Amino acid sequence: MTSFYSAKIWQEGKRGPPPIFASIGVRHPFQIQLDIALREQETLPSLFDLIGQEIEHFDAGNTVIAVAQIPKVSQDQSLEVFRENRAWQELQRRMHSSVARLEPRGLSMLAYALARMKGFEDPVLLTAVLDRSVTKMPDFGPTDAAKLAWVLAKLQIRERSDLWVALSKEAARKICDSGRFIDISMTAWAFAKAGQAERILFGQLASAALQCNDLPPHTIANLCWAFAKSKNSNKDLFDMLAKRSIEAHRSFDRQS
Repeated sequence: MTSFYSAKIWQEGKRGPPPIFASIGVRHPFQIQLDIALREQETLPSLFDLIGQEIEHFDAGNTVIAVAQIPKVSQDQSLEVFRENRAWQELQRRMHSSVARLEPRGLSMLAYALARMKGFEDPVLLTAVLDRSVTKMPDFGPTDAAKLAWVLAKLQIRERSDLWVALSKEAARKICDSGRFIDISMTAWAFAKAGQAERILFGQLASAALQCNDLPPHTIANLCWAFAKSKNSNKDLFDMLAKRSIEAHRSFDRQS
């Protein structure tokens, strides 16, 4: 049983992005081209037209790529308009049937896309994604764990203590050692937003942030908000964030 995400994995044998799904054998080049074509669509109508034409040939990877493209091109348009669209209905069925084969990258991509879709509701699908994520949590990388935490916070899913506990362990074990400021700040924001901010975890996140050489304004703002919201004080972190804020003050946008 092997997993496939990009052409590099089967064409060159090089280490590519983490796999979206598990599959037996070699992924057909046609599926790779479908990934590319789906990512090239710039509007919902054109995306659904392509899905309608090719969905009979979709594998689990194509399904996730198609879903991930929806919030990118929707321009905040509600999916209510497409409720009766055949391509959308078939894509929903494909999502349900694909969950059991998804790897951590596919699970985080699917959950992240669903959380960003305006007007989308499918509690059965979401529960299946979260249940599968619990079983695959030891294999989650730092970016996928951070995205899943963001999804839980965004959708205000506080009752899944099993996932929050598992994500906290992964954050301590992987995210804090990743050196990726986006993973660190996204995790801090999510745990603070959901009221799951443990003192030990935030101490580890603070230590990890102090080691980051690059902290863009939005990351500084997210970290400040998360530590203030969760009432986790860390003088060394605050001093560093204050210094970085002064140095980069001209780069802050209005929200940051």
